[in-house]
Amino acid sequence: MEIFDKQVKDAGRLAHAGQISMSHSNRHKLVYRRLEEFCKKMGRQDMALEQFDRQMIHELELFFRTDCRLSVNTTAKMMSMVRKGILWAYRCGIILTNPFSTYRIKKEESQKQYLNRQEIIRIMGKRLDIPRLASIRDIFIFS
Repeated sequence: MEIFDKQVKDAGRLAHAGQISMSHSNRHKLVYRRLEEFCKKMGRQDMALEQFDRQMIHELELFFRTDCRLSVNTTAKMMSMVRKGILWAYRCGIILTNPFSTYRIKKEESQKQYLNRQEIIRIMGKRLDIPRLASIRDIFIFS
């Protein structure tokens, strides 16, 4: 968990420096919390990186899909962030093998839904008392 804690702290520093968005930093925090939940489910406080093997990756993916009820694409995003931490540990020589070397992240093609004319008209006609939100609405409609 130390590796992923460092990942969260680094993401926080990058977000405060304006290098990444706060939402990206928050995703790191969410992955960390989900990994803590996974460890608890496995009956552990922490997990040694050497124990993180192909079977553990499968268990983690199954945990995200079933216990956390995440979609295929959300699971893929979470798994890619976990892979990033493991890959960092591998490149630094903390672990000798990369358990993600044969793992392929599965994604589904998603359909983009566009607003129809009536929905756009409803948004344009919405009365907003907060000037900032009215400005955001106008920028959205313009785009």
